Amino acid sequence: MMLTRIFAGVVTLSALAACDPVNDFRGIGAGTVPVAQSAALDPAGNLPDPGFGSTGVSGNVADLAEIDGALTGYRFAYGRLDGTDQFLGQAGFASTSSVGAALVSGDVTYTGTYNLALIGEVEQIRDGNITLLASLLDNTLTGSAGGLVVNGTFGATTALDGTVSFGGVTADLDGAIGAERVVGAFAGDSASQVLVGGIVAAAPPP
Repeated sequence: MMLTRIFAGVVTLSALAACDPVNDFRGIGAGTVPVAQSAALDPAGNLPDPGFGSTGVSGNVADLAEIDGALTGYRFAYGRLDGTDQFLGQAGFASTSSVGAALVSGDVTYTGTYNLALIGEVEQIRDGNITLLASLLDNTLTGSAGGLVVNGTFGATTALDGTVSFGGVTADLDGAIGAERVVGAFAGDSASQVLVGGIVAAAPPP
């Protein structure tokens, strides 16, 4: 298997100012409407440009790698839309993600990492390790870490959907799952917050 790391990092205006994972001096701002959406990545792994403004809290996070010649991973971004009262969070996974063949029997345990941003009155950035269990008994993918709870579902193909929750916000999960790894991106909102993030985790080698 060939794996070449293309880009993995966090770029936020406020994250540069503090090492604490909760940056309690910036948020989406009073009178701003939070909106979250799933989006497709282009072949280079970029999200569509929604027209984020140049002021206020914003971020762009990716965990993307070339695995066996296929772009694999996710990207999410967030910020205030220029000239509007909307604060947008968007997330997407690479549709080319190399996850292996569809699961057909037994349970599979995946270990990997997650990144997320929860933006409301404050901006919360989280990342860490996570273990996920895929059960063929009920076609579910479950796991939790650092307050993030994953409740995914899948069928006879490699398509993954479901939900994740963090900080009282539930987000829609989209991704791919297979015998080698799982990749997912999630986006959701409440009346006052936006939640976006992603997960990449690998199964043990055969």
